[in-house]
Amino acid sequence: MNTAVSRDPFQRNWEQFIDEGLLKGNEPSPAVALSWQRCRQRLLNPRRPPRVPSQPSILPPGSQEQLVLVRPAMEDLHQFVEGSGCVVAFANAEGTLLDIFGDTHTAQELAEIGFVPGAAWTEEAVGTNAIALALADAFPIQVRGAAHFCAYLHPYCGSAAPLYNSL
Repeated sequence: MNTAVSRDPFQRNWEQFIDEGLLKGNEPSPAVALSWQRCRQRLLNPRRPPRVPSQPSILPPGSQEQLVLVRPAMEDLHQFVEGSGCVVAFANAEGTLLDIFGDTHTAQELAEIGFVPGAAWTEEAVGTNAIALALADAFPIQVRGAAHFCAYLHPYCGSAAPLYNSL
């Protein structure tokens, strides 16, 4: 039996929700709670291992044009967090990862769980995560630890914000 005490305040709430379908106590934000409920309704297995593509995915048409526009801002953001072990990623409006760069060790670790260009990072594919919620709610968000629906994402923290093309 594991007697370690979790430092994540949502771990117990996550376990209650996964095991009993109950949200009580230190509830997650409304956006996370609604996402958990959608994941449960979709019968997503929160304890499943990550789905890692066996070969690199092909990026959707138009990706290169989007990356040309966003890459300078991504590089600026990475310079701000350089040395922190972070990666910067860009996903399209469908939640497909188009580009990832940053800390090499972290990027390699994330690749092992399928966080690679061409991968779908939607709620349907990987459960509650920052990219999916930013797209669903059209609002910046951070999802960390046990606020993720799938347990393999619990060691991570993700922040995302939707970008809009006003041209």
